[in-house]
Amino acid sequence: MKEARATVAYLGDAAEAAGFRLAGAVAMTPAPDEVDAAFARALASARVVIVGARCAQQLAPSRLEAALMKTQPLVLIVPAGPAHPLDPAARVARQLGLETD
Repeated sequence: MKEARATVAYLGDAAEAAGFRLAGAVAMTPAPDEVDAAFARALASARVVIVGARCAQQLAPSRLEAALMKTQPLVLIVPAGPAHPLDPAARVARQLGLETD
């Protein structure tokens, strides 16, 4: 029997991971030295892999580019940028005390 693949996997910071987890994604917040292994697990187990900007920067550019070029699984990068005050991820970070600014 073939194992079912997760629909969405997210790799990134804790605040965004909390939001993705609430939406039903498998959310991972790997330490810098664990990003490569977590990315490999996500690629093997999900149909869509969403990578936070910080995690994307920690992956080898050639590895990330190769994954982005494939159609299965679909790999997306969440851009980094200043959060809008009403941004749900920013609100979750404030409420959980995870602000880094």
